[in-house]
Amino acid sequence: MKPIETTPLLDVKELDVSFRTEYGLRTVVPQLSFSLGAGERLAIVGESGSGKSVTGLALLGLLPRATTVLGGQVAFEGRELLALPEAAMRTVRGRRIGMIFQEPMSALDPVFTIGEQIAEGVRQHFQISPKAARERAVEMLDQVGIPLPRQRANEYPHQLSGGMRQRAMIAVALACEPRLLIADEPTTALDVTVQAQILELITALSARNGTAILFISHNLGAVADVCDRMLTMYAGQIVEDASMEDVLQRPRHPYTSGLLRSLPRFSPRKAALPSIPGRVPQPDEMPRGCRFEPRCGHARPECQSPQALLHAADHLAVRCARHSELQLPGSVQ
Repeated sequence: MKPIETTPLLDVKELDVSFRTEYGLRTVVPQLSFSLGAGERLAIVGESGSGKSVTGLALLGLLPRATTVLGGQVAFEGRELLALPEAAMRTVRGRRIGMIFQEPMSALDPVFTIGEQIAEGVRQHFQISPKAARERAVEMLDQVGIPLPRQRANEYPHQLSGGMRQRAMIAVALACEPRLLIADEPTTALDVTVQAQILELITALSARNGTAILFISHNLGAVADVCDRMLTMYAGQIVEDASMEDVLQRPRHPYTSGLLRSLPRFSPRKAALPSIPGRVPQPDEMPRGCRFEPRCGHARPECQSPQALLHAADHLAVRCARHSELQLPGSVQ
């Protein structure tokens, strides 16, 4: 019997992400901590500006080093990533951790064929011939469901549809069989049918290969279809951490509840669509207490103090002083 892994595959402790600006250092993600087990599918959700994509890029060292200051610890397979020099980090990217970027038309190089771009990563990490790498590229295109994979391998990104480009991005990310896949808004700008196909593909490949997924999205419907657990992120902080089943039935943080109730599929028919007033604050506008307090309909004087990440009865954690007394609606009533 295969032993059960108890050590997290990815263990993030007090990650700080700050940017140098003309006004000084601005921290956009302060002291972020979470872990991800082998084969687990974890979502990070929140509005634009919550720090989701910045977190994903920081984990892989893809933020510009000249303007970014990182702190804390990011351990992957027991190896500290933030301390690695760039040359060592290149052995992790693609091989151990793959990434699907938001916009494939920007992420794929327009002057190389799809097959060349998949084969490049394979040759970077494995000592194989160009012909073998080429065959691996064709194999991956076939695995992600692209018809006529040998023909498509000779085509350029602009010759593929949006759905095919996204599948090609998945092929690039999974060609070296990484243990962790970071999927940053993988269904952005795709129509509903193609979105469903992409989500089904990611889930199937994860289950088949035992690949852990860090799924970054503001699409809670997609998250519910793919993930086992969800982190809600607001203004750079995790405000809730729970299994998908628990958070859909009974969210503990008002922000998570607001996100769920704003989805059309979870709202009563012919009723006004609920929304969260206001916007995510800028890094230099953060409230001193709870960061969601100015937008929260449940705020009390105690919310004007900083909120700690607390344990909740059926949740791993929640950042709300009133979580035990509030009865917040979820998507399942």
